[in-house]
Amino acid sequence: MNEKMYKYFCDNNLLTHGIGEISEKETYYKFESIIKYGGLMSMQRLKNEGIIVHGKASDFTTDYRITEESQISFFDPTLPKFKNRLLSKHYYYYLPFNPNVIFFIVDREKLSLQQNSTTLFELNENSGFVSIENFKGIIAPNVCAEYLDKIQKMYGYNLPIYDFDFNITNNLELDTNKRVK
Repeated sequence: MNEKMYKYFCDNNLLTHGIGEISEKETYYKFESIIKYGGLMSMQRLKNEGIIVHGKASDFTTDYRITEESQISFFDPTLPKFKNRLLSKHYYYYLPFNPNVIFFIVDREKLSLQQNSTTLFELNENSGFVSIENFKGIIAPNVCAEYLDKIQKMYGYNLPIYDFDFNITNNLELDTNKRVK
């Protein structure tokens, strides 16, 4: 993370939600599902909707975070005590903010949040659903940005995709027949 990205997160009071590493096929299924269904869903909501999830989020026995199935967890990069770690060259050693993971940038303003009891840097959202209307962008490695952009445009969305240097890597113009979010 650089100063520009850190300032953007702090000035806009934003959170992140990582969906998986780019080397895992499940990450792209999750990404498309989130875009297709219009937002993030808790494990419980996914089950209620009949959506099967595979990967780390569904395996609570090995997950280092303990988040109830009815909640969605978010990383809070705006905490002042993490600034030096986030701005170091080795930020991914200390926090769940890794350059090989795809993240959604989420506005916390309309969310029902509580502090995660097991980690200082996570907040849990209690409604079980966070609409894509609350998304402010995507952070992803350059190698997959074009593919992610193609998926979101297929469903009529056009969120900015940022690399880890906080450069926009996608074309923010949409076909006029598509809805702009």
